Amino acid sequence: MALHLKAKDQNGIVRGHLTKNRNGSIDLDIAFTIGVHQFGHDDDGDPITSAFAEEISSEALTRTVRLSPTENAVMANFADLASGADEVERSALRDKCLSDAAVSSAEKLANRKDTFNRALKSLAQKRVLEVGTDQVGLVVSGAISDDDFEDLEDEGAEQ
Repeated sequence: MALHLKAKDQNGIVRGHLTKNRNGSIDLDIAFTIGVHQFGHDDDGDPITSAFAEEISSEALTRTVRLSPTENAVMANFADLASGADEVERSALRDKCLSDAAVSSAEKLANRKDTFNRALKSLAQKRVLEVGTDQVGLVVSGAISDDDFEDLEDEGAEQ
């Protein structure tokens, strides 16, 4: 068996991908967080701790979402405006995105608006953002991307 691990993401989730498994499928979604367990105290009174793999609840792994570069730029602007909150004013997000070349580098304002609106619609369809008339809010914070393992080769895979 060959297992590739991806370092923890912003949610602390470590992901794994099997590239060789003689005893079953390699289509497993392996994901966990690193927890710390305290076993007691030593002679000096210091805590004795150990790291362990902590199972993730099914809610944390319910879906995988791929975002385009434009959608990622909109989400970055959302995060800047939100400062930890779950929603922002739609007009504030629009204004910030229209001035961000990462969202659109078009010269015409109408083209930048179209790009922003398409990205916002796509984020709503992917259930990343909930888009209202006046507010834009998070549906799921920190969606997991499945791009993480695309560049891995199937090392040792039997042909």
